Amino acid sequence: MFSFSSAILSCFGISALYVSSVFIFSKLPREDVKTIKLRIISVIFVSAISWYPFYTFYLSEKNVLPHSCLSYLGMGTDVQHVRAIGSTLYLLGSLYAGPLLYHVYTFQPFQGLIYCRQPWIAIRTLIVAPTSEEWVFRACITPLLILQGGVNPERACFLVPLFFGAAHLHHLFDLVVHQRKALSAAFVLVLFQFIFTSLFGCFGCFLFVRTGSILAPVLAHSFCNFFGLPQLTAMYRHRNAFIMLFSTFLSLILFFRLIPEMLNTKSFNSPFY
Repeated sequence: MFSFSSAILSCFGISALYVSSVFIFSKLPREDVKTIKLRIISVIFVSAISWYPFYTFYLSEKNVLPHSCLSYLGMGTDVQHVRAIGSTLYLLGSLYAGPLLYHVYTFQPFQGLIYCRQPWIAIRTLIVAPTSEEWVFRACITPLLILQGGVNPERACFLVPLFFGAAHLHHLFDLVVHQRKALSAAFVLVLFQFIFTSLFGCFGCFLFVRTGSILAPVLAHSFCNFFGLPQLTAMYRHRNAFIMLFSTFLSLILFFRLIPEMLNTKSFNSPFY
């Protein structure tokens, strides 16, 4: 039975619970090892219970839903996961081909290599955050909106990221209180992060509903955290700026051209189509 308001309330509650599990340990700096460990434990607990609202809905409607609960949560077949991972890597490889040229040419380290110098930051950024956030905001929230809320899968790809982007707004507190940045500067940074995370959320949600695999958005999230944003300013200042920027532009064009082919619904047994 469709109930858009109930689905939205459940999604909001799950999002608020996840954000609270992170924000509750905000007295210490974000990069403090103790803070990282406490937040990891907290988000693991929240991730363990975030599936329950959908499970409750599934039990009430399982006689009319054609797929299993695990399928809707992105835990499909092994073949489905392998195809999803292959398509995701192919798409991300095309997207980062231009920025990769810059890093190879200049010997500049990727963001992930810097993280690896501090093990707990690497664990949080490359493993725990991608896994927990994609599980909560993709696997647990998206099925609620589509199946309970009656939202079209494509439209859900634009709605879910708003919850995902809002989950990063707590960084404003860390920037102002711990990093001593001016409120205006911190607001601009957080606004940019909200826009970027929302855009990535659209892509992550699209991967999830098209492939039916939770591994696809988790891999994409970890991949993007490792490689970071393209260094457009540094590329512009480089003596071969035209080559660097043009290759990045071509990578972006190639990425969007490949999406319909690599994420064709006929190639995946997604429960949402």
